[in-house]
Amino acid sequence: MWLLPLVMSGFAAQITTGEHQGDNWQRMRANRLETAMVAGKLLHCLQVAVATTAILILTTAVTGLVAGFSLLGLTAYFPRFGATVLGMWGILTFVTWLGTMLRSFATTMITVTLGAIVGTAMLLTAQPLSVLNPMTALIRATASLKPEAMTSPGAAAVDSLINLAWVTVFAISLLQTVRRR
Repeated sequence: MWLLPLVMSGFAAQITTGEHQGDNWQRMRANRLETAMVAGKLLHCLQVAVATTAILILTTAVTGLVAGFSLLGLTAYFPRFGATVLGMWGILTFVTWLGTMLRSFATTMITVTLGAIVGTAMLLTAQPLSVLNPMTALIRATASLKPEAMTSPGAAAVDSLINLAWVTVFAISLLQTVRRR
């Protein structure tokens, strides 16, 4: 779960870097289409998050079946799937905003990697504070460090709300950043 956010971040950072090289943000702003472009970026991030979660669920289900677990046992984890989608969406939105601010693939990925390292340290030493780092969203959403919370709908709802708050904060920040550029 530590590597997946970095892979997704690389994907989002590469797209954002391409936007800067083609001056797409400036063109969209000049035509007053920045809101539509940000909405499109958010929907694309959501699409990637859903597809990635579907692949993660499929590999988990196949691994469970091969290991001898019942497919019916997977239904207890349904609330976590929504939290995982929102966690991935939050990370992708964060990296899109960060890439818009930093404008370079290398600086974006260095910042994301440092954020992941700091987030891991926060998860291991001060877990309640990890909600302040968006790079920990996926680990929290999958309840990797709290197996007892894996099937809890309440814990999944709390993680979902935290991740949705991150998406909202970074979506507004992305729109404001694009309007200023």
